[in-house]
Amino acid sequence: MKTKWKVQAFLPLPIAFSLAGCQLDFSEYIQSAPQQIAADVVFYKDVKYTGLDDQDRMFDVFVPKSCEGHCPWVFYIHGGGFTSGERQTVYQSSDTLPAVNELLSSGIAVATISYRKLDVDNIELEGLLKPLTDIKDGFQALRGAAISIGLAPNNTVLIGESAGAGAALWLGYQDDMADANDTSTVAAGISTRVQGAVLYSTQATYDLLHWNSDVMPGAKNAVFAGGYMWEINKLLQAAYGITDGYLSDANLNSSTVTDLRASVDLISFITNDDPEFWVENTDPGVQFYPNSTTMTDSQKRDAFLHDPRHAEALHERANQVGLDHSVITQGLEGGDLSVKRHANAIAFVKSKLL
Repeated sequence: MKTKWKVQAFLPLPIAFSLAGCQLDFSEYIQSAPQQIAADVVFYKDVKYTGLDDQDRMFDVFVPKSCEGHCPWVFYIHGGGFTSGERQTVYQSSDTLPAVNELLSSGIAVATISYRKLDVDNIELEGLLKPLTDIKDGFQALRGAAISIGLAPNNTVLIGESAGAGAALWLGYQDDMADANDTSTVAAGISTRVQGAVLYSTQATYDLLHWNSDVMPGAKNAVFAGGYMWEINKLLQAAYGITDGYLSDANLNSSTVTDLRASVDLISFITNDDPEFWVENTDPGVQFYPNSTTMTDSQKRDAFLHDPRHAEALHERANQVGLDHSVITQGLEGGDLSVKRHANAIAFVKSKLL
């Protein structure tokens, strides 16, 4: 049985437009597509998915005109550790633009989303559920409005990088978060189930204690030790809504934080009825005992968060439950892992949508 996401006391805001079953007018959001977009598309920009004039909660959508009103689509979630990053980077960065153009040229729409960030200096009790709930709301809002902008509502794949990959796991691998009884918020019966997920530089779970048991032994001790890990220590305090300034065993095992950790224990959500995933963690990992003396603190932090063992843990979990998947890593000792069911990630997406 999957861990069911709990709203707890943190409710999503009303959305800016009606949902499924209605043909809506989105013409006010149409703008000229950026020059770097090669395909002939309709570009919907700065679409608000709440009832507020909120710059943090918008999505952009590129819809190929070749689809004739029923485009399959990808929902791209940017990274940035839930503290930085914006949706526009997906179609502005030289790292992701080629994939965006290839998808659009293949008749697959591309949606990108912005969401509220964690504030490590002013920690809020909802922790990770703040950005994750925004991502859920934005996805459901877009799916609910899909017909109005030429998308096939239920033909979609999630793509995420780093924190965005973790968010894709959270969104796509839990039990369906549709709430048929909720007519006042974005949920309104809209399904969160998808056809697949592409995970770049992902984390396996946001439960630090399961990093110890399922990902990399000694991770908790490394975070507690301070040094270059202080930034991750602060990030996890914000992730868990710990406001007293300490990431301690007592705080991690308090009833509130225990519930929150369970709600973001991504690896535990994966079961054999889930969609196939493609995961790539190709940055080099870092071993903590002894710590590397050739890496900068920033490189160590990123290596910790993108360590190949995150992808390997997901690979092992998928094997355990019998779920189809592909995994590519750069091993800690030079021993790469490559199990590919498709030529590459874009081929995987196309296999699911076209």
